[in-house]
Amino acid sequence: MLAEWVYDTVRKGQLTSATRYDGAATYTSKINYYDPLDRPTSTTVKLSGLPAGDAQLAATNGYTFTSTYNPDGSLKTQGIPAAGDLPGESMTFTYDDFGRSTRMASQLSSYVVGTDYGKTGKLIGLQLATGAGDRKTSLSYTYELGTQRLKSATVVHDGQSGVDRSAVYSYQDAGNISQIVDTSRQGVDNQCFKYDDLQRLTDAWTQNVSDGGTAACAGTAAGATLGGPAPYRVSYGYDETGDRKTETSYGSGDQVLSNRTYRYANGDGVDPAYEGHELADVTQTGASPHTETYGYDATGNTVTRKIGTTTQHLTWNVEGRLVKVADSGKGDTSYAYTADGDRLLRRDPGGTTLYLPGMEVRLDKGASTAKAVRYYSHNEQTVAMRSGDGVTFLATDPQGTAQLAVNPANGTSSERFSPAAARRMITA
Repeated sequence: MLAEWVYDTVRKGQLTSATRYDGAATYTSKINYYDPLDRPTSTTVKLSGLPAGDAQLAATNGYTFTSTYNPDGSLKTQGIPAAGDLPGESMTFTYDDFGRSTRMASQLSSYVVGTDYGKTGKLIGLQLATGAGDRKTSLSYTYELGTQRLKSATVVHDGQSGVDRSAVYSYQDAGNISQIVDTSRQGVDNQCFKYDDLQRLTDAWTQNVSDGGTAACAGTAAGATLGGPAPYRVSYGYDETGDRKTETSYGSGDQVLSNRTYRYANGDGVDPAYEGHELADVTQTGASPHTETYGYDATGNTVTRKIGTTTQHLTWNVEGRLVKVADSGKGDTSYAYTADGDRLLRRDPGGTTLYLPGMEVRLDKGASTAKAVRYYSHNEQTVAMRSGDGVTFLATDPQGTAQLAVNPANGTSSERFSPAAARRMITA
């Protein structure tokens, strides 16, 4: 038996528990109570039979999460269990007369101390702080008239000169982003984007902005002068079926730094064993030259991946979920899942990570104490995280990627990414 679901014993017609069987171990999510409207108000995650090295992650009585609701169905309170080096937490949520979330706090600290909405109901302001009198991190947003597309996003942290982030978005007629001008104390990060007739991204670069000059984009990326706090230029090419064919990174003066060429099934010189749109190999020239090759099983899962001199063998279970990666360079990593298929455990050569709702608990190999990171969401975006070191506020881009991490006490760190999510720079 791989998994089991039990119904009716707590409330007729409702789920009581879901259990995953993983060798000698079992992972159970048990609903202890429902309210009169059949909403779970208490749920316990319990792990049994873990290997000796992971036993500390089990917790004697498991991890119990609780919830209460307002008459309109909105979340009123939430109980989060202690885990690793983090204590338990009792969250409270506040709403305005229209049922919109405005504040979020717990007995440990505040998180969201104010929320502002525009006439159309869109979020236009967010104030984050750990308590009364503490430094605030303020996020503000504006939108285009008519389309209601994001026009600007600004982040300001009390006690810091200048702004942490002030991004202005421009769009082309088809609705794709054509330019992002991010002005901060680090300088002006002027990102430009070009697309082909099928609206596929072909070029992205950071056009230089002279002191006191206007942030603009050249007609083409070729020959553009790169600049800003994290300069880059990358171009993409596609084959007739729409698959990526090339990816080229440039330095200043159109210097090619690296070029990646992709080959797929049915391509010239490709082994006929590849089918459909399977990626056969990638060849990189220039910086860090190497070749990547891929192999697949009958259902299309990747089972081998060779990157340079490193080979990975990937194992999938009968449910189509990745359960093991054997890496010739780093060692083995394995995964375990809940009865419903959510990732629960990750075991790598350095230790084990337990994934709980809104929280990760990490037990490093040989460590006597696990460490946890807890995440907090407000208006469908992650706005803060807590670790043993304290609270960090997060500012995300329209895709939900965290661009800024703000320490309420001493400042900001930023991360910048290329369109393919490659990290460009980290600064303090």
